[in-house]
Amino acid sequence: MPSYLCAVNTLTLRLFSKRRNTLRLLSWLVLFVPVSFSSVAQTLELSSSALAFGDVFTDDPAELSLELTNTGEGEITISDANTYNPAFEALDTAWTIAAGAAVTITVRFSPRHNIPHNSELVLVTNFYEGNLTVDLTGRGVYPESYYLPTQDLSQEALKTALSNLIDGHISLGYTPARDEMYMVIDNQRVNGAGALVNTLEDCYTARIVAGYIDRTDAQNSDNVNTEHTWPQSEFGSAEPMQSDLFHLFISDANANSVRGNLPFGNVTTPDWTGGGSKRGGGVFEVRDAHKGRTARGMLYFYLHYGNEGSFLTAGQENVLRGWHRNFPPEIVEQRRNDAIFLVQDNRNPLIDHPEFDERISSYLSTAVEPVLSTVVLTETEANFGILTTTGVSRHRVVFVADGNQPISISGASVSHPDLSIASVPAEIAAGESGYIELSYSPTSTDVFSDTLFFTSTADNLPTGAVVIFGGATLIGLQTIEAASNWQSWFAGSTELQVVWGEPVTGSLRLFSLSGQLMHAQSVEGEAQVRVSGLDLPPAHYLLEWDGPFGLQRNLLYKP
Repeated sequence: MPSYLCAVNTLTLRLFSKRRNTLRLLSWLVLFVPVSFSSVAQTLELSSSALAFGDVFTDDPAELSLELTNTGEGEITISDANTYNPAFEALDTAWTIAAGAAVTITVRFSPRHNIPHNSELVLVTNFYEGNLTVDLTGRGVYPESYYLPTQDLSQEALKTALSNLIDGHISLGYTPARDEMYMVIDNQRVNGAGALVNTLEDCYTARIVAGYIDRTDAQNSDNVNTEHTWPQSEFGSAEPMQSDLFHLFISDANANSVRGNLPFGNVTTPDWTGGGSKRGGGVFEVRDAHKGRTARGMLYFYLHYGNEGSFLTAGQENVLRGWHRNFPPEIVEQRRNDAIFLVQDNRNPLIDHPEFDERISSYLSTAVEPVLSTVVLTETEANFGILTTTGVSRHRVVFVADGNQPISISGASVSHPDLSIASVPAEIAAGESGYIELSYSPTSTDVFSDTLFFTSTADNLPTGAVVIFGGATLIGLQTIEAASNWQSWFAGSTELQVVWGEPVTGSLRLFSLSGQLMHAQSVEGEAQVRVSGLDLPPAHYLLEWDGPFGLQRNLLYKP
């Protein structure tokens, strides 16, 4: 047989036929039916369908593993391993598993929040039965006993727990509190900032004051003042608010006066600037280095004392929450939190755990869990491959409810007569997976594509569609002489050539053996076609010709 003609390896053919002695090797081989490596049995087995991490400290991630075994006769690829909660992570995300081989899949649980976590691991695979799922559960726990009362809480329950935590602190009184600020807590000679003499930094303009003797000296000689982030006028300078160090900061007296009792906000057209801080439009914007501290001081005050003077508005809350998230606590603020704890016996929870803010939908109004009716469709193409035996094949189209609401799927339909809907999940619980199961029971030789339509209650995917590929051969493999006397082969690495005995008109299609259409074109009165620029890996391919002599198929091997 000339080397440029299609060469079909008899070892390859053995995979597709139980009657090998009936095969005839021709100078080209035309098949009535397509052949796919799906005829090689595919079986994947998970050693566990769930990974339960239990309680895990937020500063000490845990890892669990499972085994995935390919007990079939062909190679299977895992192209991705997705989790839908950032607390869970697959340490590897792709594997190629040879027949009879196994891989270890390890998942790490790194919780930030001290709440239960529930998600799914979805292994995206070319396994013909569909993607695989593993249930993931675990509960984050803070290592500090101080925050034990906040375990598993969110929204109003969390706000109440935080208020109770910080309530009843030791009130130093205004003069002792300021002395503590000036000489210890904010004194850069004492607080670890490394100054050689008593040193203060203004919160608004970053002006440095150095060499003062005591608080009175700094106030009188260096024009330094004490800023009440929540203005004193809003609570009548009453205790314990006046001396609560978590909202008191060192400030330049002039900048303090400029701010006055203005609410905080983002300034677009300033009428005053100083060291990065700005005033304008009836609001005051602090410099970036102090934005996060200001926000956490204000939100602490609200959690502790409520909305004194109705000073906090919805607009100001939005600004402060943005500052809190965009400017997280740094080491200076964390050390300040520790220092205040030593004298007041309470802490600012938003410094220790900024993520508390993510579990509170509103400070001013009643905090309720936002409704997240979302779902992930884990594949948009369902591939049955090409069956070589009679019977029923099934494929799972997997969904993951990645919000906090259950999702229902309805209206699932297919149109191909050999396809049916085997099952539809009545409801997919939040954090869990479910699947529409497709059933394919071929009644004749076929290569098809169809579409699965469905409707869901999810906001992000109310209706959807999945393309379905597949087909079937008859048991055994039959060959015939080429009625139209045509030849096809790969020339080089990127060119396909097809030659007929006479000019013909029709259509030409090239498929992978998994049913994916690789190339299609019309032919008008041509005796030869050359298709160039095909970037295809070495494999078997199915060439299909649909012309005046009917449907014919040729199995090609690209070396």
